[in-house]
Amino acid sequence: MTLAPLLTAPFAIKIHVAFSVAALLAGAAIAVMRKGTARHRGVGRFGVLMLALAALTSFAIYRNGFSLIHGLSILSLASLAMGIVRTRNGDRRGHRGYMTGAWLGLVAAAIGTLAPGRIMHAVVFAGLAPLNHVP
Repeated sequence: MTLAPLLTAPFAIKIHVAFSVAALLAGAAIAVMRKGTARHRGVGRFGVLMLALAALTSFAIYRNGFSLIHGLSILSLASLAMGIVRTRNGDRRGHRGYMTGAWLGLVAAAIGTLAPGRIMHAVVFAGLAPLNHVP
């Protein structure tokens, strides 16, 4: 593992990764904590902000214009908004569904960044020999 590919990446990618990692960690924490507490609400607000900023900063990252990833960012923002509306209306089950969906979408996107040729692949798998490597 090396941070070199990320450190040399454009600023938009750096800030997007920072927001995404913060959102992933906040979502993981929320998944294991007791629901409905002040801590849950505080970490939840932080996680929503981080995920919203991660989705918004994705629009500054593009190769050939609008892509499927940008569509998923719009879906994430809509899911976050619906999750907030549901909790304000007292619909805990709906809130949980929308927020879980938004976070799982982020997890899926994070896994997608590990594909060969992507910056995060170079970060995570730097220095590892291929599976079929014979010395």
